[in-house]
Amino acid sequence: MGRRRPPLVAEIGRLFAEYPEKDWRALASRLRDREVIEDIARAIEDAAAAATKSVEKTKKKRRRVRESLLTRIAREDKVKAEILSAIKSRLTNKDKTLALAEIRQFATSLGMKEELAVRRNQAANQIVRHLATKSTEEIEAALHTTLPEHQPPGEEFGRWVELILGSDTKTGQPKNPDENG
Repeated sequence: MGRRRPPLVAEIGRLFAEYPEKDWRALASRLRDREVIEDIARAIEDAAAAATKSVEKTKKKRRRVRESLLTRIAREDKVKAEILSAIKSRLTNKDKTLALAEIRQFATSLGMKEELAVRRNQAANQIVRHLATKSTEEIEAALHTTLPEHQPPGEEFGRWVELILGSDTKTGQPKNPDENG
């Protein structure tokens, strides 16, 4: 079995098919000059550095785009932004992780039709984007109505709604600020 060629070498091999033999012979003769080899090495290093910077810049831009949704919402409606932030935090919290199946069930109960991503953080972002299109009141109502009927208030989803909305799931009334619960 032959050794697998690195992708860059394979790409150079494909270039041979695209250019006539005389061009390759001219390049070969120029490569015998030490200065030309140094120029090519510098050009390769510069191209590699530029490619790395481009990838890093793209990753930073993606992070800014994700963060900016909640930032934009916060400028107009701080309460809504806090609720959405709490929901995202709860969905992605590694200490008290909800099963992905529970997150999918939650998304379905919110009326989401799109298929959720398989990664928890991406799924949480999809849910937050979906809820961002709703009013604060609609989000609060959706959180109250998505509690599974078979779970009594105070269990997992009930505590979640209490945590996010700061209200008692039994009465729907705001919790006493003196309670730590």
